[in-house]
Amino acid sequence: MESEFTTPSMEDVLAEIAGWSKGQPDWQRDALRRIFKGGEISPEDVDDLLDLCKAAHGLSGPRSAVPLSPDHIAIEGALGGSLVLGNGGS
Repeated sequence: MESEFTTPSMEDVLAEIAGWSKGQPDWQRDALRRIFKGGEISPEDVDDLLDLCKAAHGLSGPRSAVPLSPDHIAIEGALGGSLVLGNGGS
């Protein structure tokens, strides 16, 4: 008996990433937001993320991360529509 494999939609994949990210540390969720926003992490982003990680462990002053949220991911039209990765106003 053959098993059927259904390719997940882009909406399903992005929803899975957003859901998975909720269990990650805030600095990692912030890194995901930066990737969704700009497509890559700059050296300045790495420095900022390092500071966020240090702050989370009490090794530097308090910092606030801007974690990935559904507002940073928008999909228009489930069937053949366009995919929009936005910054969610951040």
